[in-house]
Amino acid sequence: CDRETFGKDCSLTCSEHCKGEDNSCDNVDGTCDQGCDPGYQGAQCTQVLPPLDEGMENPSPTTTSPLAPPATPPYGTPQTAAPTPTY
Repeated sequence: CDRETFGKDCSLTCSEHCKGEDNSCDNVDGTCDQGCDPGYQGAQCTQVLPPLDEGMENPSPTTTSPLAPPATPPYGTPQTAAPTPTY
């Protein structure tokens, strides 16, 4: 298959919404190589994102939500032990 086709006998065409000048995708399943154009989502960039409020942009696939947990948890945070009681 060339970079713009996929599937059995390369008979399917990559989505026109695959990011990049050549709309390249995986030659087996059609997953867009460089992600989706703005406003589209899904492995093959066939799902239209809902419109956002004016002045906002659709997040890219690599953008994390402000509500998402941090990428690396704060392991190794020092904790103080309870004081040993004296009798």
